[in-house]
Amino acid sequence: MPRLLIVVILAAQTLAAMALPALAAPCPSPDNLTRVSGGDECLVIKTVAKAGGNASRVLYVLLHGGHSDGSPAVSFYPFADTLMEQAPPGSVAVAMIRPGHRDAEGNESGGNGGIDDWHDHNIDLITDAIARLKHFHHADRLVLVGQSAGAAVSGVIIGRRPGLADAAMLIGCPCQMGPWRFGKPNKAMVWVSLSPDDYLDGVPLSTMVTLMVGDDDSETRPALSQGYAAGLRARGVPVSLTILEGHGHVSPIRSQRVINATLRLGRGTQ
Repeated sequence: MPRLLIVVILAAQTLAAMALPALAAPCPSPDNLTRVSGGDECLVIKTVAKAGGNASRVLYVLLHGGHSDGSPAVSFYPFADTLMEQAPPGSVAVAMIRPGHRDAEGNESGGNGGIDDWHDHNIDLITDAIARLKHFHHADRLVLVGQSAGAAVSGVIIGRRPGLADAAMLIGCPCQMGPWRFGKPNKAMVWVSLSPDDYLDGVPLSTMVTLMVGDDDSETRPALSQGYAAGLRARGVPVSLTILEGHGHVSPIRSQRVINATLRLGRGTQ
């Protein structure tokens, strides 16, 4: 098994070689390995990398689903480890703790979390942080990987910030917020979270999008991914949709099929 390494970079040498955009940097000393600035907040991240390699550098940014109960938002940490075990040398995976959520040690990302937290401001924070990570790691290819709310964030970003990501893996995505809200017990609630299907027209035709959802997913039922995929396909965006038999809402992130599909996106295939 290839050896996994936490990326270690000499900060002084690396930062001297960069010309970061003139944006707020609220982290006291962001190393872009455990902390990254996003807009006016500081976000917690876990960075795992595969050493070596002379090929194009692929960066995977992993965005977890909702943890409105306050539980640690570390569901993508094992995914990052497994992904890097199987990725080509030179690959990097960053599992980001979304705004208002915390890791198992109590380290919390700035911003407001909750059941309705993929709104305009938080998505701007995440987008800024991702742009910084892409620059920091000199990534030739960027793949967004999101589950549930993290998938919705990823879907909005590829349409709202065209060209930032080359591909997106959307797992159990509430990609059509209208039908998704209508199926919720609190359907009368006024939501401010953004919907990926409102940003379909902004997704570049060069962006690869893969959707995977469990056939037994009662939280983000397959129809929500199917409708979004149809919208992308109608525009000519390369899209792949797989309904995973025997899976619910969370279990797909433990599936080897999802790992394999993510690695294909990193290689520029579906």
